Amino acid sequence: MSILATGTPKGVTEVGSREGCKTDEEEALAGLRPWNFVINVKAGTADFAGDGKAEMVLTDMRDIARFVWEALSLEKWKPVMGMRGDVTNFQAIVAKLETVSGRKFLITQNSIDALEQEAKEDPSKTFYDQARVAVAKGWAMVGTTRILLFRTWRR
Repeated sequence: MSILATGTPKGVTEVGSREGCKTDEEEALAGLRPWNFVINVKAGTADFAGDGKAEMVLTDMRDIARFVWEALSLEKWKPVMGMRGDVTNFQAIVAKLETVSGRKFLITQNSIDALEQEAKEDPSKTFYDQARVAVAKGWAMVGTTRILLFRTWRR
């Protein structure tokens, strides 16, 4: 979920200070470089593939680290373990951002066919368009069965 951190208005928290973060954005990005993917919080825009309703899983890198830490602490591992972040969609995220920011976002809904064509014709947009189309087609929804949850993650 750190991809949404570009433009965060919150201050550095105690955790961010401990991690050596100098800005609120640096803390929120959790080691990622600033990049706007589908949603540009600063500009108040969203550029959906399709209608933005496709479910996807978003996970913060720190949650993954906590999962690994807890898994390594187990005396015995189960044959299959897994984790999953928050299940949401881009429309729901934009709705929350609009509520929190008190402003309406400009939303563009692009057809899948148009994005696939653009990806073929413009190499500079291939990765971005292919990634958005993959989300719209359900490729960002993972782990619907046999999830091992560690309830101690968010202390």
